[in-house]
Amino acid sequence: LQAAILDRSGYRSGRRARLTRRYHGQRKEDVFEAICRLGEVFNTPPTQKQIAEDLNLPQPFISHLMMQLEGEGRIRWLTRYTYTVTDSDWQPPE
Repeated sequence: LQAAILDRSGYRSGRRARLTRRYHGQRKEDVFEAICRLGEVFNTPPTQKQIAEDLNLPQPFISHLMMQLEGEGRIRWLTRYTYTVTDSDWQPPE
């Protein structure tokens, strides 16, 4: 593993540090709000691509934030591509 090192300016370098700086203002709460807002529009949970387009962020970063939301118990994955918001009234079709 390549460790992040400090450059002369005191900032960390490396891929993870660059991603952190680039999307510093975006939080998982923004993703959760987008899920709720777009869910009301589409009447189903939005795809990661729809969330990424709405927030103008790359889809892999949305996926990363959604994994953090899952770790907090705010969303729950039903299958590889479908999820539900915990404690919501919406139920997936059977």
